[in-house]
Amino acid sequence: MSGPSSLPATPSHPSTTSSSGSTAAISSLSPIPESSTCRTLMLEHFEDICADAMSQRGTRSAHIHHALLTLLPRLAAFQKEKFVKLHLKPSMVFLLACLRGREKDRCAAFTSIGLMAVAVGRDIQPFIPKIMEVVKASLPSKEGSGRKRGSSGGPGLEPPAFVCITLLGATVGDLIRVDVQEILEPMLAAGLSPALTVALRELAAGIPRLRREISEGLLGALSQVLMQTSLRHPGTPSLPRGSTLSGSPSLGVPPAVSSATPSVVGSIVHHPFSSSSSASSSSSASEVHDTASIVLALRTLGSFNFDGHSLLQFVRRCADHFLTSEQQEVRLEAVRTCSCLLRLALRNSANRPSDTVTSTVADVLGKLLVVGITDTADEVRFAVLESLDESFDSHLAQAENLSALFVAMNDEVFEIRELAICTVGRLSSLNPAYVMPSLRKTLIQLLTELEHSGMSRNKEQSARMLDHLVVNAPRLIRPYMEPILKVLVPKLKDQDTNPAVVVSVLTAIGDLAELSGSEMQPWVKELLSILLEMLGDASSIEKRGVALWALGQLVGATGRVVTPYTDYPSLLDTLINFLKTEQQPLIRRETIRVLGLLGALDPYKHKMNLGQIDTQADSNFLLSMTDLKSEAEANHELTTSEMLVNMSSSTLEEYYPAIAIATLMRIIRDPTLAQHHTMVVQAVTFIFKSLGIKCVPYISQVMPSFLNVVRTADVNFREFLFQQLAVLIAIVKQHIRNYLDDIFDLIKELWTINSPIQGTIILLVEHIAVALGAEFKIYLPQLMPQMLRVLTHDTSKDRTVTIKAK
Repeated sequence: MSGPSSLPATPSHPSTTSSSGSTAAISSLSPIPESSTCRTLMLEHFEDICADAMSQRGTRSAHIHHALLTLLPRLAAFQKEKFVKLHLKPSMVFLLACLRGREKDRCAAFTSIGLMAVAVGRDIQPFIPKIMEVVKASLPSKEGSGRKRGSSGGPGLEPPAFVCITLLGATVGDLIRVDVQEILEPMLAAGLSPALTVALRELAAGIPRLRREISEGLLGALSQVLMQTSLRHPGTPSLPRGSTLSGSPSLGVPPAVSSATPSVVGSIVHHPFSSSSSASSSSSASEVHDTASIVLALRTLGSFNFDGHSLLQFVRRCADHFLTSEQQEVRLEAVRTCSCLLRLALRNSANRPSDTVTSTVADVLGKLLVVGITDTADEVRFAVLESLDESFDSHLAQAENLSALFVAMNDEVFEIRELAICTVGRLSSLNPAYVMPSLRKTLIQLLTELEHSGMSRNKEQSARMLDHLVVNAPRLIRPYMEPILKVLVPKLKDQDTNPAVVVSVLTAIGDLAELSGSEMQPWVKELLSILLEMLGDASSIEKRGVALWALGQLVGATGRVVTPYTDYPSLLDTLINFLKTEQQPLIRRETIRVLGLLGALDPYKHKMNLGQIDTQADSNFLLSMTDLKSEAEANHELTTSEMLVNMSSSTLEEYYPAIAIATLMRIIRDPTLAQHHTMVVQAVTFIFKSLGIKCVPYISQVMPSFLNVVRTADVNFREFLFQQLAVLIAIVKQHIRNYLDDIFDLIKELWTINSPIQGTIILLVEHIAVALGAEFKIYLPQLMPQMLRVLTHDTSKDRTVTIKAK
């Protein structure tokens, strides 16, 4: 149950500068858009490209060397089989030579070899011994206590070497287990770094059999940084002063790390006892190095999977020393690490937590809350409140912890107050006796400020805080729905209300509707009017989107389906326009959700709501509506379903001919379907013959379109139409009288001296005379001029027209 708005994003971690080798690897692995044309060209000329690339191995240009180091892994990935068969061995010879050559090529060569391994897979196996030999030479030696390198080693080579090892481990896995096991201690002796932590994490995932050794070795390194001592597992007896734990195999701490000499530890973290002998010019640099190392160690401790190891001693150390550090970065990372490790400890002991775990969690959680209300940096306070998720609820519900949370609800930073009220509201179900009275006071304060404050910012914040209470403390809010709505709804009517305030109020009303359900019924009519007005307001896209969401919440909670279409006929058109014109996917998706909640609407009833259909119309009026003249009217032409609804009192014997004739008339009115007009006329004639006298109700549906087509048709088709018109008149007889004026006007217009259809027109007049009988005499004055003209000026062969006219 949550509104469309969300809490502010968590402040990002301090940025960590990655090594050039790591950056190069990530850049090389990033996806590159591929052109089908380029791919075709590459497939056609792959051999030539590879040959040209390999021919440049002996060049002295550093730029060409760098281009080759980037290109070769990509060529291998493009056509693995061909490359492995023809070019893998010379490529690896070149890359290994680069590792032993100029120092500026080594970093890129390490990355290139790792990517080559990914590209060719296990085909890299024959070259693994030589690769690992160079990697080992690039790491600190086991024997040296300082940063001593092998003959081919050099400063700054560890990160690229770690990248190479990481990619190899991901590719071949257990094939390099023994080699990784041998270099694990030199890797840790190189000092804690982002590249090292990434390498160890990937190696632990790729080589499961080394996971325990990797974890213990990394914990040893972290212990040196965070505790400034070798790792001691819980229960290990204390040793005499001056002795070391380096010989204890159970701890898994590499000798190069566990010896804890200042030179080695100095590569990981500034040694505390060497500061007195340092020059004042280097003290600030060492302090910065300390901070960066501690932050990295804390982050690694919180993110690495140390499955099977107890980390409670690290949690206590973090809580006792780093939560109160003078450096904000350290405090911030300590908060995140402590909460993560506490969460992990509770999850691992979910079934039956030990007394040690329970007391540690309670103690550290209390210290976190103290930091959350006393730290001078709002980012740190925010991180504390953000880390308090549902896994800590049983501890947070204690009175002393709730007191700290109530203090946080008055923090100067609004985002922190939001987190605090969400947490307290969530805890109201666990300790209602302690929480509810204070939350009631908070509710009254929020409503008072929302109603009477003169500042838009205060109103917006009060509405958001109120919404958090609605979502997180439903037991508190449900009895106060009425007074809450009496404060919220007028804010929507106020013309001067800031859009941000309206959005917050709408969100609160939407969540309140989901909470209250049918109890919102008395407010539905008023709220729907306001929401529909906002849907038509184009001044604020955000306000329209939240109004749409609130409409869906209100309809879904109250069950008012379909009826809003009747009460507000423009609602459906508004929602359909959103689907047609709105560009934002979220609003389009929300529109579809609202349409689904409102339910299906009968199209015929929708036209009735819009006033396009007379609800009292009978079937004859319905039939006449299908014969529309203007294009605008054609847009409202009735569908077959609507005709069926309107003819509910009639029989299907009347419905089917009406549908058939309506469809035929649509065809005959469409000039683009002129090739079908002959068949349409024949079909209409056949229907009239079949119905006999029952066809009379459909005369009004046929004749207007029929006569219009006669007037606009060519000579040959016009003669056919006159013949069919004579047949129709013979069927309906005197019922044609309503259209005789139009028919005789058409006869007078087309009965000329030289007309080739004079004989057909005379035949039509005969059928009219037979159908009308004595009533025909009133039309004789209109026909006499044409008849006399034929008798006088007949030019037809053998005067056939005159004979017919007699």
